[in-house]
Amino acid sequence: KHTPMLYTLVEHFLTEEGKEYLPKWIADINVELQEFEGFAELELLEDVINPDRTLLLLKFEKLIQLQCWAKSEEHNTFLKKLHPYMLHKQHSQLLQTV
Repeated sequence: KHTPMLYTLVEHFLTEEGKEYLPKWIADINVELQEFEGFAELELLEDVINPDRTLLLLKFEKLIQLQCWAKSEEHNTFLKKLHPYMLHKQHSQLLQTV
């Protein structure tokens, strides 16, 4: 039996400038995420039907580990860096393998 994995699918609603900044933001946040227990991966996804969407897939091993990241000062700091480019608040879905 495989180990369950927790996925957070996050859609960001960014200006064009925000979309240009996003690759650097992802690279920087990936460095920070390495320090968090249970972190597996952060990927930029493309919606095949609607490529204008900005989708990130964040993978953690366990919910408690994801919550530790979500409540951290580092998480808040990185979200604040996106604030100038946000058209409105991001939308997240929490999914897991069964």
